Amino acid sequence: MRLLLFAALALGPALRLLAGPSGALAPSGTLVSGHLAHPKSPQVEVAYGYNVLTREAVAVATAQLDGQGNFRLALPGLKAPTEAEFRNGNESTPLFLAPGDDLHLTLDAAKFDETLRYTGRVAAANNYLAETVLKFDVGMAHNPLRQLEASTPAQMRALVDDYRRQRRAFFAAYAARHPVPGIFRAYVRQSADFERADYLLYYGSFHSVRPALNTGALPAGYYDFLAPLRPAQDSALAMNNGQYYGFLEMYGPLPASDPVPTAAALLASTRAQFGAGRSRDLVLARYVYTQFNALDAAQLAPWMATFRELNRDSAMARTLRARYAQAVQILPGHPAPAFTLLNNEGRTVALADLRGKVVYLDFWGTWCHPCLAEIPASLVLRQQFAGRDVVFVYIDVNDKEQKWQQVLAAEHLLGPGGVHLRAPDQQVPAAFQVESYPTYWLIGRDGRIVTPRAPRPSAGAETVAAIEAALKG
Repeated sequence: MRLLLFAALALGPALRLLAGPSGALAPSGTLVSGHLAHPKSPQVEVAYGYNVLTREAVAVATAQLDGQGNFRLALPGLKAPTEAEFRNGNESTPLFLAPGDDLHLTLDAAKFDETLRYTGRVAAANNYLAETVLKFDVGMAHNPLRQLEASTPAQMRALVDDYRRQRRAFFAAYAARHPVPGIFRAYVRQSADFERADYLLYYGSFHSVRPALNTGALPAGYYDFLAPLRPAQDSALAMNNGQYYGFLEMYGPLPASDPVPTAAALLASTRAQFGAGRSRDLVLARYVYTQFNALDAAQLAPWMATFRELNRDSAMARTLRARYAQAVQILPGHPAPAFTLLNNEGRTVALADLRGKVVYLDFWGTWCHPCLAEIPASLVLRQQFAGRDVVFVYIDVNDKEQKWQQVLAAEHLLGPGGVHLRAPDQQVPAAFQVESYPTYWLIGRDGRIVTPRAPRPSAGAETVAAIEAALKG
């Protein structure tokens, strides 16, 4: 099972293409149809186009199920082989589609991964994806990262290499029995290679911040796995390969000595690995884009100037400009984005209802271990400001109500000084540009932003001082 985790920031509406169960949409040459038993929702979606910088779907074909659970939809604008995603409710599965494909699927959504089957053109490729989800992803029993903390660099390298060998062997055995197209063979090979690189980068990053593990220094040449990946990078990007994006998420050897690297320094640091193709443009844009997680609009200005000097991609430029415009709106002194949500008792609470009090805003989730680790310090902080004009507002994100309510009770979060709200979608987190959890904000008595990215409860005296300053402001 793959849960849908949507990006927190919505930089533009997806192109949503509606079709009824009869497939009234004009034929595009690429079709997906199927039958669902026990569907999770009355409609299905296929996402097949993505903003390469944010990974948000920008083309989503949607069809309503008929009374028998059947659907048929067309995918206009599909111009090249690509990774895509089929969705029903909170369930999803990867697809591999090319122009002219006519793919039919059947499944019982009550046992989503176990019952998924395909027929039609490229059925062999998609049946392989369904089988590999069951073999390697569900439960992650074979995943080498399960042994992350106990492994030396040499042991982790061996585990990761063996995991890739298992994937390759599984595909070789499958391809010997089923006709899979050459482009899909390249896609699978690239997926395994970039997954391996992702895991090795993750281990290197983890190792660098956990010296107490005493697993030995990273050996010379540890990162030699990067060089062989270079020829496949632009091809993987063109196919929207999810494993390639995972690799890019972990790739980080960019200049750190200069607080704002020059354009020349950024180019030099990326040229060796990413050459001169579109992957280079994406890595440079991502490097600037990630600064939005830690800097306000005033601090971002020189980064944007550097990006404008380097950029060759108008779509990435539009994404960054839109993000920067949002950042300007949440500078200190600006009105905090308005919201109205239901609390744990089912009553509506609006930010405007809290005018006259300082609001310490906490974006969290029961699935977020760092969030849960902050709870004891948060309860202490609430006690310190008990009876004063401070309200602690907790906005839970990406949780079902029952789980949320259970954790509120189990962690003793209910009580004076706390307001507990649940965000049913990404609208409120997106308005505050929340992209990591937990994230904290301080809002003044007048409803204006005091401190974006306020210190955590566990910061102790620093957090107390920030709240005291807000009370005096």
